[in-house]
Amino acid sequence: MTMRRRIRYLAEFVAACIARALIRVLPLRLALLLAHGTANVVWHCMPNRRRIATENILKCQLAASAHAAARIARASFRHFAAFIVESLVAETRVRPDNWQSFIDATNAQDLLALAQTPGQGFILITGHFGNWEVPAQMMSFHKPMVAIARRMNNPYTDRLIQARKRGHRFDLIPKHEVTGAKLMNVIKSGKILTMVIDQHARQRGMRIPFFGRPASTHTAAALMHLRTGVPLIFAACVRLGPMRYKLMATPIVRTPGPRNDAAIEEILRTVNHHLEEVIRANPEQYLWGHRRWRPVEEGLGLPDAPPAPPPD
Repeated sequence: MTMRRRIRYLAEFVAACIARALIRVLPLRLALLLAHGTANVVWHCMPNRRRIATENILKCQLAASAHAAARIARASFRHFAAFIVESLVAETRVRPDNWQSFIDATNAQDLLALAQTPGQGFILITGHFGNWEVPAQMMSFHKPMVAIARRMNNPYTDRLIQARKRGHRFDLIPKHEVTGAKLMNVIKSGKILTMVIDQHARQRGMRIPFFGRPASTHTAAALMHLRTGVPLIFAACVRLGPMRYKLMATPIVRTPGPRNDAAIEEILRTVNHHLEEVIRANPEQYLWGHRRWRPVEEGLGLPDAPPAPPPD
């Protein structure tokens, strides 16, 4: 690591620690106002992410024009800033004895039943929608969770995140260290194996329609379900307001039969369909800035979306 990069990483780490401390002591309303202001600055300073987000919304046909798509994209930037604030606030406010005050889990009873069954490991699938950190913290009160995640480039910030997760019985497996044996051990030990399904899987994935367009989708969740027979369930958490959420889960998937491509595809199509439904209902709560579709890399030959408009 070069000295210049080390200094930059240390500066980012110090900034993250200061921001974390401020968020914990500031009134929630003020912290959210600052987060929204920061999101507006980021919107103007990151034209590439702004363009990707707007193009993705147009590809999904969730807006009639580029300007309408840009409005949704900008709202998603503000939502993500609020997501960071509330996830940090939840560390001290959400507890085993009061989580019902923050999360309405009326539509997630099957998920709670799995989490409250001793020794029952299962696979939980979600996407970058709503708030996935607060319900994960709540679920870890019932059963330890393990998720697959990419290491951050900044090693100091990465260690901070790792330590924060472990404090809530939530461990992370770095993406490059994932093996079938590790995932099998998570399930056999009665933990929740959590996977985010909407990241681009490159050549390792299976092309599954997402909003009608083929998207390279990770197959690990479906493979582990078919190999072990443990329950698989999709869940998403909608933000209703400051520190108020509604957790929704689909019926439990129990797929009989052989482990083949057709079975994997059926599971992934079902999961993508569920994710599409929650996004259509609240498109501003989805993380649109990541490159979900990569037509040039995947050789899909899909047309590009119209260019994004300039920022307001």
